[in-house]
Amino acid sequence: MKQEENTGNGVGTLTLGYAGSVAYGYGEALMALIPVLREVNAKVLTSTPRPPYKLKGLLEATDVVEWMPHRMNILEMWRTMQERADVMILPYSNPAGDNEMLYRTHFPSKLTEYLGLGMPVVVSGPEFATGVRYGRGVEELAVGSGQLTGEGKLKGEETEKLKNGNAERVGLLQRFSVLEFLNFYPNGVVSCTTREELVACLQRLKTDGELRVGLAKRAVEAGRRDFDPVKIREGFWRVLREVTT
Repeated sequence: MKQEENTGNGVGTLTLGYAGSVAYGYGEALMALIPVLREVNAKVLTSTPRPPYKLKGLLEATDVVEWMPHRMNILEMWRTMQERADVMILPYSNPAGDNEMLYRTHFPSKLTEYLGLGMPVVVSGPEFATGVRYGRGVEELAVGSGQLTGEGKLKGEETEKLKNGNAERVGLLQRFSVLEFLNFYPNGVVSCTTREELVACLQRLKTDGELRVGLAKRAVEAGRRDFDPVKIREGFWRVLREVTT
């Protein structure tokens, strides 16, 4: 939509940015996204190297997958993502298969880089994946601890629907006000664990520029809060002192 103005009624193409390898199931996850992209009139802009033959479907889906020049300078690549993409996406394979242990224990470095771009982030995959848990952990805290207050406060019966039922979750995510949506995903990371939820979130992001701006601001704040290099270094030394004294 940065190339084609969105009128708010579904006109325009939502561009999702993806940077990084297609290993560890990410390529298969991108393949699984192809019908979703076509359904919501979206496309993926990717900087990854050309995939192996088993993922040739990504090369064939020229209507929804655009490849940036290989070996592009890293700073130029990120600038292009900022200029051309509306949302960054981190798709895990779901089901995870042989990658389950990796998804449970490894925090994807691309997520920390995404947050630094000042753009909304969508993570899709199984509940146990660390990237999904990063978004869902904040979400569960917001729903369970009474952080939603004032104008954006959810009704009690709605919080139960958010916790318990995918179909009801999808309905609420579609009709949230911008403030309610931001309160639900306060770090700018929208975590989706089912196809239906992903479609609903992408459709909402496609037609709601105010929401995208709000999520982008939250993403920057989350990146500075959780992944600041100085804070990480201090935390690392603190842990070392705790285990050696």
